[in-house]
Amino acid sequence: MNIVQIGFAKSGNFFLYSILKGILTEAGMWKETFIQRHSRYAEVKDLDLSYSGQADIDAMEITEEGTFFKVSSCFRDPIPDLSRYIETSPLVWTHSKYCSKTGEVLKHFDKVVYICRDVRDVIISSAHFSMTPYYLKYFPLSTYTYGSTTEFFDKNLETLAKRWAIHISGYLTLNNTYWIFYEKLLADFESEFNKLLEYLNIVLSPQSKEKIKTAVSFNKMKKDYPLHVRQGKQQGWVDTLDDKQNECLIQKAGDILSLLGYPLHKDEILDPMKLRSPRGMSNFNFLRELFKRIKKALISESLRYSKKN
Repeated sequence: MNIVQIGFAKSGNFFLYSILKGILTEAGMWKETFIQRHSRYAEVKDLDLSYSGQADIDAMEITEEGTFFKVSSCFRDPIPDLSRYIETSPLVWTHSKYCSKTGEVLKHFDKVVYICRDVRDVIISSAHFSMTPYYLKYFPLSTYTYGSTTEFFDKNLETLAKRWAIHISGYLTLNNTYWIFYEKLLADFESEFNKLLEYLNIVLSPQSKEKIKTAVSFNKMKKDYPLHVRQGKQQGWVDTLDDKQNECLIQKAGDILSLLGYPLHKDEILDPMKLRSPRGMSNFNFLRELFKRIKKALISESLRYSKKN
């Protein structure tokens, strides 16, 4: 089985990867990754990245120009044979936004999983991550040294909200994609875990399930990956963003937040189990056309912004 997981950065991607890897390992389906077999692995395997084992992950980038495999910002090389790359990798991770090549690439995978998280918590996580030693070291050209999360919000809030909206709206139009919500995993891990197993058509023993649950618990991951795992909570934005910042985010991403079931304002209580993927929405075909229009408008706005800057 070959799985690709997709998600906007800081949406719980490492959490999902750890779950999926645990499932494949316990099912006897895990194998050495593509990058571990590659000649360039020696360059990166001992680097001090954001967390141990990061260099072992098959990270893929899908663009209009082609498909690439990469390790952080250390290197980015074209994938010469996509079919072979996927055949030799049990689990691929990508942050790539949707483009004209995406659908064709995803057809090569047996299973496609998309993880979604409230954009406001994504931005808070991004703010803290931008000030870590790892980020400052490996992304120096794109890094401004922020003095506080407030300064990060002032400079990036609107841009990240647009990028999140473009990312989400692109993948909402795809069929045959399994959606999993970060907030649902936190609220009812066992139920969401069993649904994921059902989608993957994998049966695990109670002992294997418990082993994975323990391995991906917040306390365990915080202990093992202290520089990458920070709080592991939902609706942190309520106590962090002010009303003006939240209104800015609502203007840029409010339509999609509402359609997915996220509350817009601080006085609204999030019920994670009411979050809904495209297939859980009524009148899906209408909504898919709506998402296509939203995506087109957002991309046009993004292109205009790029030309101005």
